[in-house]
Amino acid sequence: MHSLSLSLVSIATLALLSAAPANLVIQTADAHAAIIGARGLNNIQGRALGVDPNLPRNGETVVPFQQDSAIMKDNEIAAGGSPCGRTLQRGNIAIEPAMNALLQEFGAFPLVAPGQPMTLVLHQVNADGAGPYTCQISASASGRDFVNIPVLTNVPGVNGISAATGKTAHNMVVQIPEGVQCTGGPNKNACLLRCRNPVVGAGTFGGCV
Repeated sequence: MHSLSLSLVSIATLALLSAAPANLVIQTADAHAAIIGARGLNNIQGRALGVDPNLPRNGETVVPFQQDSAIMKDNEIAAGGSPCGRTLQRGNIAIEPAMNALLQEFGAFPLVAPGQPMTLVLHQVNADGAGPYTCQISASASGRDFVNIPVLTNVPGVNGISAATGKTAHNMVVQIPEGVQCTGGPNKNACLLRCRNPVVGAGTFGGCV
């Protein structure tokens, strides 16, 4: 079996490295939610691509609290934007450089086992960063071959909205598929995981790990 590695995001996106167990990295979207944590079997703590660990998490305003939320709009992605979206702070999320930066910072990606659950920590900035989220995995870590994966424990909300749960960190559990062979990332053994909520207009929001 191959191990997986996830490289982050908004909404939410993850990168997995291949070989068993696997590695993970995560990422986020435009301004209202961010994946701020993902711990693997190797005790490596990751986060989504584009997430700024130095931003405060105790408020809802655009500056500074929404600056690293990943904004993922299908029309922007179809027009050539990043499959992991963009942030107000850094613009378009370039997957390969973002994964390289996380690998350099942490020394490894979080490991996950194929067929096993993976827990992500999603910080909901304000009302439209709520759930439910849908998640996908890209075996090539390119974002061009996403397939849906189960979300075992979701973020509360209706159609991406919940005013009651702003400024809150939620555990979100996803199921890593059996038999996934990850071929992307710096070491050609990573996958990318993306999670998004259903808000349209300003979002969707989430991230890539």
